[in-house]
Amino acid sequence: MDDVDFSPNQATAKESMNSKDDAKVQPSSEQTANKGNYYMGHANAIMMMFQFIRDGCWRVESSMEDYKCKKVEEGRGEKRRWEKDMILAGLLPSR
Repeated sequence: MDDVDFSPNQATAKESMNSKDDAKVQPSSEQTANKGNYYMGHANAIMMMFQFIRDGCWRVESSMEDYKCKKVEEGRGEKRRWEKDMILAGLLPSR
């Protein structure tokens, strides 16, 4: 049989777990202070991403409008092509 010390000085596992002398694991002051900043950083990044997408859509939309206007001015747009076909068909007076 193994030598086991059953002296009253030795704490049991349960007593050891509940001991008030055990060190408590606490987050450092940096971790607790930065928790709000951590999430705000993510929120700001998400907001910036949506603004970037929104601005990109506006740029694409405005450049498409410019492109359509330019095509119409040059006589290559749908409206000009329709007018030309109507004039050739005799349905509209020529300019």
